[in-house]
Amino acid sequence: MGQGLPMSAIPTATPLVDGPRKAQPCQPGEAVSLAGRGATFKNQARALFRKNAVYQRRNWCSNVCLLSAPIFFCLLLFGIQIAINKLLLTGDDYACGCKCTQCCYQGNPNNCTAITSGTCPYVCLEKSTTECGIRYSTARQAYFCAIPHPSSWPAVLQVPAASDRAEPWRPDPVLLYTGRSRRTADALSANLLPKPAASVSSFMAVREYVSHWNQTGGPARGAVPGEVLSLMGLTLGTSAKILAGVYVETALAKEQLYALWPAGTCERLNLAGRTNVTLLEMVSAMVNTSNSAGAAAALNRQLASLVSGASGAAEGGAEAEALAAITSLSMNCTDVPSAFLASAAEIEQRLYCGYFQSRCGGGSGPQQLAAAYDWKATDGRRFEPAVFYNDTYGLATSTQATVYQRIPAALNLAVNGWMRTFVGANASANLVGVQEAPKSASSVTLDFSALLGPLFFTWVVQMLLPVFLMQLVYEKEKRLRMMMKMHGLGDGAYWLVTYTWFSVLYIAYMAVFIAFGSLIGLNMFTKNSVGVQLVLYFLFGQNMIAFAFLLSCFFTSSKTATIFAYLVVFGTGLIGSLLLSRLMADDLWYMTLVQLVPSFSLFRGLYEFGEYATLGTYRGMGGMAFGNLLDAGNGTVTVWAILFAEWFVFMTLAWYLEQVFASGTGNRRHPLYFLDAFRKDRKAAANARLNAAASKVPAGRGLADDVAAEHTRVDSLTDYGANPIIVRDLKKIYPGQDGQPHKLAVRQLNLAIERGECFGLLGPNGAGKSTSINMMVGLLEPTHGTALIGGYDIRTDMAAIYTLMGVCPQHDLLWETLTGREHLLFYGRLKGLEGKALVEAVESGLRGVNLWNNGVADKQARAYSGGMKRRLSVAISFVGDPLVVYLDEPSTGLDPASRRNLWDVVKASKAGRGIVLTTHSMEEAETLCDRLGIFVDGQLVCIGNPKEITSRYGGYLVMTLTVAAGQESAARALVARLSPSARLTYSVGGTLKFELPTEEVSLSSVFAAMAAAKGDAGPDALTIVDWGVANATLEEVFIKFARSIGAKAGE
Repeated sequence: MGQGLPMSAIPTATPLVDGPRKAQPCQPGEAVSLAGRGATFKNQARALFRKNAVYQRRNWCSNVCLLSAPIFFCLLLFGIQIAINKLLLTGDDYACGCKCTQCCYQGNPNNCTAITSGTCPYVCLEKSTTECGIRYSTARQAYFCAIPHPSSWPAVLQVPAASDRAEPWRPDPVLLYTGRSRRTADALSANLLPKPAASVSSFMAVREYVSHWNQTGGPARGAVPGEVLSLMGLTLGTSAKILAGVYVETALAKEQLYALWPAGTCERLNLAGRTNVTLLEMVSAMVNTSNSAGAAAALNRQLASLVSGASGAAEGGAEAEALAAITSLSMNCTDVPSAFLASAAEIEQRLYCGYFQSRCGGGSGPQQLAAAYDWKATDGRRFEPAVFYNDTYGLATSTQATVYQRIPAALNLAVNGWMRTFVGANASANLVGVQEAPKSASSVTLDFSALLGPLFFTWVVQMLLPVFLMQLVYEKEKRLRMMMKMHGLGDGAYWLVTYTWFSVLYIAYMAVFIAFGSLIGLNMFTKNSVGVQLVLYFLFGQNMIAFAFLLSCFFTSSKTATIFAYLVVFGTGLIGSLLLSRLMADDLWYMTLVQLVPSFSLFRGLYEFGEYATLGTYRGMGGMAFGNLLDAGNGTVTVWAILFAEWFVFMTLAWYLEQVFASGTGNRRHPLYFLDAFRKDRKAAANARLNAAASKVPAGRGLADDVAAEHTRVDSLTDYGANPIIVRDLKKIYPGQDGQPHKLAVRQLNLAIERGECFGLLGPNGAGKSTSINMMVGLLEPTHGTALIGGYDIRTDMAAIYTLMGVCPQHDLLWETLTGREHLLFYGRLKGLEGKALVEAVESGLRGVNLWNNGVADKQARAYSGGMKRRLSVAISFVGDPLVVYLDEPSTGLDPASRRNLWDVVKASKAGRGIVLTTHSMEEAETLCDRLGIFVDGQLVCIGNPKEITSRYGGYLVMTLTVAAGQESAARALVARLSPSARLTYSVGGTLKFELPTEEVSLSSVFAAMAAAKGDAGPDALTIVDWGVANATLEEVFIKFARSIGAKAGE
């Protein structure tokens, strides 16, 4: 075993005051001015930073895995996007259609033909690679085609499918209307749909359009003469949805077409109940209904001539083919009745309840309507209708494509209804057609970074929150934070270094994230301005760190804190994606309140990045830049403002709550501690009330002479320099709760410990010794009285006291991945040691506890045995030459040899400092302590050196007597004659133990009596096998005090 630490190896304590001086009596709230000790703020921060750097270097594997998490998520998104693009977004449906050169019936290669226009109705076995375009494409394929000359299509009204139309009008699609004037609203609605009419002028207009279309190269461009339908006087409707614009009108391509007429018209046209009526049949019925028989016959001949192309149109070719495609269209003749409702609110209710996802009146079936109008105050001089349409899904977002609405037809009906009502029955302003802008060829790619980016990136960016929170709570849970604080580390230095480390880690993490995401081309990174992204990520990072500090005040278990943090990370991402994204699209006012939750602010910012990246992809432009911050509906600036403001709010609250909750960081302060200057009188009054209430608690024992003498000595003490620990009238009262009486934990403690003195505190559990020490080290605030540690008051100067203290806690508080040398280097720097002095102090400390040789000093603490860790804790408590050292059961878990070595170290280190020792080992107390104090029931019941206490409070001799079997009664009689007041304490198998009051016997009388008894040779002589006598031990005195006062275990 190593040798005890020699006196010369322990730095001698610096005198508390320079030269002889007479200290003035300490008044409440004052402290004797002493030389400063401990490290400066800069050196504290440097010490903690170096310790953290070593700790993180040892945990490099975890850090590498952490920094790799963004790469994993980016690769996951990239892999999903590649898989979708290659496996799902390929094939004929995702490319412009090409001419089928082998269109085969039932796939039979012997029964094939070439398609000159349109798509193959059978199985296409071979396609051209050069002849591709919209004329060979389906409505889905048309989106991907280059269309330099788009077709013009008739304006079509969106009507519900026959199966979804509202009762009781089904199968007709009903039209709702309202207005301030019922009479005017009725007239306007009656004129919305024109009556059937066909005349020479309409046919001439069609002929002129077809001729112009032919002359301008319409057939060669692959365009379709869709405006022919409008020129023939038809009002068309469809249940087909628009797909990616109107480059191809799905109403015509899918043949879901309706000719809309006023109620009763289809019967007049003789088409009621018929389906799939061709355009020629429809126009012919219009001719026959609106003209005389002779005029109708002439017009029908013109119609036939027009369709065949014989009247000035080119014969055959693309023109005739295109016209044939139009005139061969089939449609259903459909009556559209109208219904008046009293108000717009009733229309809205009817429309909402008719939607297929509504739940009105317990029903869930669709009751949809063709159109709805609120004419408001429209009259002959005013035109102000409101047109209702279903915009449930709105514009494109990062999670859904644009939903196109068929609004032009509904607006044109309203215009024509007003003109027919107030201008003339034949007046109209017909909308001939609608046309998209020219477009280049395109391909489909599903941008998963924009689609799932807000969700995935919310998870990724917040992934450090559990890491930050776990580290903060872990250091409190394991009391490492308090251990550092008690050795001189200030809160400010701890916060600065920890915050800086978190910021560095976050910056490195986000640098990897942004760099790798940009490298693989994720649009969330490449489309949006890097500057805009950096502002969001920086603000959220600082906000998240502050939020972690705030959350750490509410947890005492690192596991619970980590689980909670992961729930926050994943839960907020899912809530944002599944719920908030829709609310953000509508930019509802209360979203600002929702975004006060930092995670939702992040989601909103990422959501905006996704939206702008999506728009940039569709438009072939960039995403969000600084110039877009003020765009309507862009919530980025609001998010920045919230994150910036909360950054400071969270840090302020975290600092405040750490002082109030004290969850592992020291003394818990009053919630209004910052008003102490105004609360002194109130606080004094509260303590007075507690003292008054405590006076009703049954009093403890009266002060023993030695305790009273110590009290007198403390009151008269004037030389504070020679007494590093002075406790004066210290009292702790816990207020009663739920009607329970107040708990008087420490009744009135007065104590002075001199330099070079080791004072031992003994007492049963619950006696008050731990409470007393906790007040001296700043873990509890005294109710009354105070203590001066190195001249500093524990009520006001704990920061200064911590620089003078060394603590060996009951349980080893160590970092498992740091070595013994690194522990002492860290705590030595906190004590202000530097350079050679630091190195020498570390070596001396480790040698003294036998942790230097054979490379033990450079082994990590997790490789130490329990005894080695205990010795390291003792070495930590003495590093830096502390003025006061608190040792809490320092030899627990040590083998006898190590315990003796440790005791030698403590005895050699007493010079110049005061040591307070708590132990349950009477042997340790007798070996190390110059004086002892026994605590029972919240107060000192005796004080003095071990021998004085045993002699003063023992008061009896312990006699052990072993006799032959059956002679126990004779043995008791012998002892009774020797000492009538003797008390039998033990009797088993002929061995008896007695307590003999010293007032009745002496050692000489016991020896004389035993000699006489052994010399008796009579027949009734007592056979004494063995006997012994000794003074009472310290342990026996301790037990005596505990029993006499009735102390109970269970502190």
